[in-house]
Amino acid sequence: MAADGSGSHTVRRPGATRARSIVAVIAPVLAGALVACGDGAASEPPPTVAALRAQVAADSLPGDSAALATLPAPLQEVLRLERYLTNDWIARGPGAECLILGDSLPDVLVEERRRVRLRLPDSSAVVVFARADRAGATLRRVEVVRRLADDEQLGFIWDAAEDETKEVRWPTGPGGRTEAARQPRGSPVPRALRALGRRVITLACPAGAALGEGPDGGRSDTLAAVLPTPP
Repeated sequence: MAADGSGSHTVRRPGATRARSIVAVIAPVLAGALVACGDGAASEPPPTVAALRAQVAADSLPGDSAALATLPAPLQEVLRLERYLTNDWIARGPGAECLILGDSLPDVLVEERRRVRLRLPDSSAVVVFARADRAGATLRRVEVVRRLADDEQLGFIWDAAEDETKEVRWPTGPGGRTEAARQPRGSPVPRALRALGRRVITLACPAGAALGEGPDGGRSDTLAAVLPTPP
């Protein structure tokens, strides 16, 4: 009440009330947007393909190691190649090389092909091939071909598009007949091949030559037919 006894009232204008309400709603939104913009400006750049592949290989290492360790004993001797699929081994190993293959196939823009040649301590020759997305770490195909003691070539092929894994043998001699068999999807072989492929796509490989002819005369990724004969 005023001193003269009359009542005193505050007059609220509807427009001012609405304005304050709008400001109360918008202010937090604007503040959040400014913070988000600030975070975006200070965020790290997207990882390189090499860094992405290295991270995927590191994350997959426990499962990959388990797959390789659970291979049947005969295949342990053929596919336990992880110790040789390193930059250090390829740099100092006699006859070892890793190349990024070049070709004119239509998918060359989206897929990268890598081929590793190895000469192991027992003098056996091995070729490991991996095909992956050019801008990522997704494997599309992995092949391993190894020359056995009797000069026969044994290969394993995992293909993502066909969702299958094949075991292939190239017998010696001109009259030899190529033999192929499918591996069960749940066996450790497909997982072991992908484990080796992940190692191949993390290697430091220079660009190499185009694909050549395989055992059947067609274009080959692994070039199994030209595995060098052990001395």
